[in-house]
Amino acid sequence: MKIRNLILIAFYILIFIPFPLFASEWEEKTITGISFDSKGDAFDESLRSLIEIKNGDRYQTSVIRQIMSRLYETGKIKSVILNVTPISENKIAIQWMLSAKRMITKIAVSGQRQFSEQEIYNALSFSPNKPFDEDQWKKQVAALDALYKSEGYFNVQIKSDFQTQPEDPFQILIQLNIEEGNRARIESLSFTKDPVFPDLILQLSTVSQKPDYYSTQQISSDMKRLKKLYTQKGYLRAIIGPPSVHFSPQSQTVSVQIPIFASHKIDFLFHGVSTLTGKESLSPFIPINEETTDLDQALEEGARAIKNFYREKGYPFVEVQVKTKGFSSGKNCEQALNERGLCDRIEAHFTIENLIRTKMRQIRFLETKLFSQRRLKKLVQIKEEGLLRKTYYTKERLNEDVENLTLFYKKEGFQSVHVTQEINFDEKKEWADLTFQIQEGVRTRIDSIVLKGAEKLSEKEISKSLLFRQGDPYNKEIAREGARQMLTAYAKHGYADSKIDTEVTFSEDASFAHIQYQIIEGEQIFFGPLKLTGHLKTKDNVLLREMRFKEGDTYDYEKVLLSQQRLNQTGLFSGIRFEPTRNADAKTRSDMNLTVVERSRVATEFGPGYRDSEGVRGFFEITHRNLFGTGRRISGRAEGSRVERRYSLHYKEPHIFSYDTNVIIGTTYFLTQAGTFKPFDEEAFLATVSFEKSLSRLWKTILLYEYKDTTISNVKPGVTLTQQDIGRLFIGSLNPSFIRDTRNDLLNPTHGSVHAITFRNAAQILGSQELATFYKITHQSSGFLSPTPKSTIALSLRIGGSKKFGETSIIPLSERFFSGGRSTVRGYAQNKLGVDGETIVNGIPKGGNAMLILNEELRFLLYGSFGAVFFFDHGNVWREFKEIKMREIKSTVGVGLYWNTPFGPLRMDWGYKLDREKMESASEYHFTLGHGF
Repeated sequence: MKIRNLILIAFYILIFIPFPLFASEWEEKTITGISFDSKGDAFDESLRSLIEIKNGDRYQTSVIRQIMSRLYETGKIKSVILNVTPISENKIAIQWMLSAKRMITKIAVSGQRQFSEQEIYNALSFSPNKPFDEDQWKKQVAALDALYKSEGYFNVQIKSDFQTQPEDPFQILIQLNIEEGNRARIESLSFTKDPVFPDLILQLSTVSQKPDYYSTQQISSDMKRLKKLYTQKGYLRAIIGPPSVHFSPQSQTVSVQIPIFASHKIDFLFHGVSTLTGKESLSPFIPINEETTDLDQALEEGARAIKNFYREKGYPFVEVQVKTKGFSSGKNCEQALNERGLCDRIEAHFTIENLIRTKMRQIRFLETKLFSQRRLKKLVQIKEEGLLRKTYYTKERLNEDVENLTLFYKKEGFQSVHVTQEINFDEKKEWADLTFQIQEGVRTRIDSIVLKGAEKLSEKEISKSLLFRQGDPYNKEIAREGARQMLTAYAKHGYADSKIDTEVTFSEDASFAHIQYQIIEGEQIFFGPLKLTGHLKTKDNVLLREMRFKEGDTYDYEKVLLSQQRLNQTGLFSGIRFEPTRNADAKTRSDMNLTVVERSRVATEFGPGYRDSEGVRGFFEITHRNLFGTGRRISGRAEGSRVERRYSLHYKEPHIFSYDTNVIIGTTYFLTQAGTFKPFDEEAFLATVSFEKSLSRLWKTILLYEYKDTTISNVKPGVTLTQQDIGRLFIGSLNPSFIRDTRNDLLNPTHGSVHAITFRNAAQILGSQELATFYKITHQSSGFLSPTPKSTIALSLRIGGSKKFGETSIIPLSERFFSGGRSTVRGYAQNKLGVDGETIVNGIPKGGNAMLILNEELRFLLYGSFGAVFFFDHGNVWREFKEIKMREIKSTVGVGLYWNTPFGPLRMDWGYKLDREKMESASEYHFTLGHGF
């Protein structure tokens, strides 16, 4: 036997023979003494319970090994050594020598200015409660040192001080002191090797300049800009970098040299291209870059890619040929190739031939019995040419249609269906006729569904999870999907380890299928303890109150996903990760680890805007979103334009009194000047308290109390109805709202809907003056759907009414409804729509107590983030709800353009009046940020 085989046998014997191999001489001897040596570390008393051995017990190797395994599984032990000392012939004493792992609980950073604590933690790859290893720590500090040097801090000094915690010697606090030193500036930036272009042109393409601070990241960005420059100039194989950096300690500066190998210039020339394409659209198909070694092969690949591109666009007979021609100054290209290995310039000529675009004239389906020609035509991507529809033949699309038809028939129970196609072109190959031959075969239906092994859940409960029933068409996927649906039902009840075997048998003629599911239910799993890590500033209870599960609940991962969603909604964390782990000692328990990454607690926002009725406007907001690590939020905001100024301060108390309800206390001051925006000046101070509660994932309710101290002045003539409309007024109101929101995007939704109804009750008991008591109801519903990936249909209905009561003779001016403008009826100026002589007099709006607005809009993307809209708006404002008349509804139609920005769509709309009155303008323009609804 070979020596190598003997070594292997010995190795496996050492692994599998119970530990210790040479301890057999102590087996079954009586233990009369037990001691511990923790190698200088204080002994963790909780580990004693794991050492289930006492004086008088017999020594057993298997028991010793089990104890050692349990000690290692705690994660607190680095090593375990057992010393055995003989006392007499049948008695021994044992000593446990334990070496504990030290855990990093916190890193306290001081002296840093350039990087935040979180950035430093990221560089160190730090997360709490990880074992401490000195060698690994040196590597982590080296990574932090490299981060500082990458930003020009070449003299940085990083010192570490390790402190054990008095209450727990296994825990380490690391004091990290950073002496950053001076940051180096750029002394010179030059370009070497074969750059072709002069340094001045290259320096103009870079951001890094003398005497800017040095930054590796910025230099990398500059090299990308240089690469783009060379690519635009035709030097597609140019190699930029890597840079050479020389640091001078005396002057605290760096000299940066960027090597550039320009290679030769390559020009692409295209002959015979269609009007739909050009050099800019075809060049990206040619795979030439700095890594290209075989130019001819790359050009041939480019020709094939261009041919495939045209064929996908409906040119099935296109051919593309490529030829090259070299040029070199002062000598022929062959001589230059021999001397330098390259020409100065190469022209690649691509010739595109047979650009015939083939349109579909007729599509037919043969031997179809169950489905109509009309229905089958809806299933295929290729369509017949029509007055408003142009479709072109492509081989790829045809193959996909054959596959789609096959899948459709199999889904409908035709398991042996066979679909073939035949395409015929006219003489000029401009038109094609397509015939699909469909051999349906036998249709199979589900005859019976049998469940075996179901004990923990009833058959009725399991059957509810199935989306198919007896008599439905059979296909392979529906049987597999049935098993997945049942596994989901079991998982919701904690049976995460359930297994289901599927067996399908068919009748003799294959017209019926019998499905039998054999269910192996397994053990019911429960949630174990939840371990939290990563929340350096946030308190434990902030995370725990968002959990939809607790220890002892049946294991349901949907509850974990819901908890993750709720944590996301707090806005406190940029990363959230749940990791379930099975407990080795309790197999029916699944412990859960939650790791979070905290966002910066202080955030600022600012930005400009524009509205046609206000001109340029702007805002600034500062928010602390995690006060004292409790999730409490406070924010201040200032915004203004030439006609309005607004200042607000809000405080949010989440989960008030441990209930799932948020309380928001706010105060706002605003001043609005009379103009096109409003027919009066208004100065107001608002104090609000609101209670918000999510009733479900879709439903939310808000109860808002508002106290408003408002002063109306400078009212335009004809607007006031009584003297109550001018002067100071106090309005206290209670405003409950109910909201249902299924939109996929709050700023730019493409599907879903939002429904909101708000009641406003202003009574004396709530703080209103006796001259300002009223109630008000408003409702808005908006829906969105996308018939195509680049288009959205948006619909909206708004209706509102108010009624006075008590001593109030008329609804206060500031509380009336106004209509017209960017978000209501866009053919009218802001607030300039009303019933002539009633709610608008001589062009001056007086407002009303009833409102009805309807909007229909088609939005579609044109290119990139730019889009267009067609809209149709209707509505008006009446004095009272009972006075609403359909014939008085005014309509406008219009078009608009928008640009999707991070702050929402920036829009320009033009609306045209369809019910124009005398002295009214024919149309209006509106500029705004955000969709109107």
